[in-house]
Amino acid sequence: MSAILDIPITKIRTGRNPRKIFNDESLCELAESVKEHGLIQPITVESDGKGYILVSGERRLRAHQIAGLGTIQAVVLTSSNHNGRERFILSIVENDQRENMNGMDRGEAYQALHDEFGMSVREISIKVSKAEVVVRNFMLLTKLDEPIREMIRRGWWKDPRLAKALLAIPDEETRISLAKRLHTNKVSLNGCLKACERTMELLQAAPRTSGRPPAAMRTPSLSVAATQSGMNVGESVPPRRWDMLRQVGSVPAWGEVVISATETCAVCALKDIASPASCRDCGAVVILQRLMERAR
Repeated sequence: MSAILDIPITKIRTGRNPRKIFNDESLCELAESVKEHGLIQPITVESDGKGYILVSGERRLRAHQIAGLGTIQAVVLTSSNHNGRERFILSIVENDQRENMNGMDRGEAYQALHDEFGMSVREISIKVSKAEVVVRNFMLLTKLDEPIREMIRRGWWKDPRLAKALLAIPDEETRISLAKRLHTNKVSLNGCLKACERTMELLQAAPRTSGRPPAAMRTPSLSVAATQSGMNVGESVPPRRWDMLRQVGSVPAWGEVVISATETCAVCALKDIASPASCRDCGAVVILQRLMERAR
């Protein structure tokens, strides 16, 4: 049996919540709503003999604290069994249904059910009403390095394809560095997957000890385009007919092209591992190559 009581907030301690990040603006809005309209649905707690353990409703509890309210309506459940497992599962489901958890919090919660309570993926999927493949995909995120996990908590791609692609990169430093560049530059999911693929190709072909590209690749798009065109050009050496074409307005000044190429490479997620293998499909390379061949 359960009962609904008005409980002093000071007697409630938070239990284990799978959600680790709360939106401050959203909490303040909820606090204003609670002050004006009251609590629409009580929180859920368990009695532990000394006070109460929060089962679900931490956002509502925090909103009450922000609003300066001393008590909160709560459904008091009988103590759960399995050493808190059922309480933790209920908290996962409640968070997921009311305000979707970020992918990292969810993955860590599923992994905790597996590691700490010995639940199989199938058992977890039944308890949280998710397909087994969904549970496995979120659990995969927990295998990533902590800096990458933190990016996912803050809203980066949680797609399992990207997690698998990053985990395929054997070197931890390279993996984390690439992820940080992809995140900072807001690279699309497809772009991230391609960057991981090119990184693997480079590592398998010729691993490098330094992250800095060799001198010939300081402007990778320009260097690769010249190589693929079979032309001897450089930052100060345009293709043979370039100046003639510029005079008739067919191409811009070579200096402007070099500046554009340099700026494009500067914001590329692959700039520190630039090579013909990693840059061959770059749009900038394709355009430069066509222009160079036109001015051959």
